[in-house]
Amino acid sequence: MPDDAPMINALLSFVSFVSFVLNCSFLLTSRPSTRKSGPASNDVNCAVLFAFGITAVTAASIKTQLRDLLDQAVGGLRRGGLLGADVALPALTIERTRLREHGDYACNAAMQLARVARRKPREVAEALIAHWPASELVERIEIAGPGFINLFLSARAWHGEAARVIDRGAAYGRSNRG
Repeated sequence: MPDDAPMINALLSFVSFVSFVLNCSFLLTSRPSTRKSGPASNDVNCAVLFAFGITAVTAASIKTQLRDLLDQAVGGLRRGGLLGADVALPALTIERTRLREHGDYACNAAMQLARVARRKPREVAEALIAHWPASELVERIEIAGPGFINLFLSARAWHGEAARVIDRGAAYGRSNRG
C-alpha cells in the first residue's frame, strides 16, 4: 500500500533513533568515570555514529542551524525584491512546537515580515519556503494557518544532535551567555 510508506519510513527512523540512543547510553554508562572529554576519547562512540551515517558533529545547535537557514531565506526575499534592502527586520523567532503535528520547530517569520513587506502572511510564507536553502537538516516544511511555518526535522538531524550530546558530554547544554 503506497499510503503506508510515509508511516513506515517514520517508524523506521524512530526505531533507528531509539537504537542509536540506547547504544550511546550503553557506551556512556559503561565507560570509566575518569574518561577524558572531547573527540579523542570517543573512539567507540564515533564508530557508532559512523555506523548511523554521521561522520561529523557540528558545533552549532539545531536551532542555530535553522536560524541560519531562515536568514538565508530572508536574504533570498531581499534579492527577489519582496523585502527592500534597507528595510529593518522585526524579531524573527524559531521555537520548539508544543504539538508534534505542528512539526519539530515553528517559525513566525512570515507573520512578522508580512507587515514590512505589505503582503499577506501566507504569501510571505510561500516565498520564504521557495527561498529556503536545501538542507539535510529539514525533512519538510509546511505552512499552517495564516502563515506559520512548521519545520519537520530529518532523522539525520536528530542523530546529529545525539552525536553532539555524546561529543560534548557533561558540557552539553551549557552556555557562556548571560
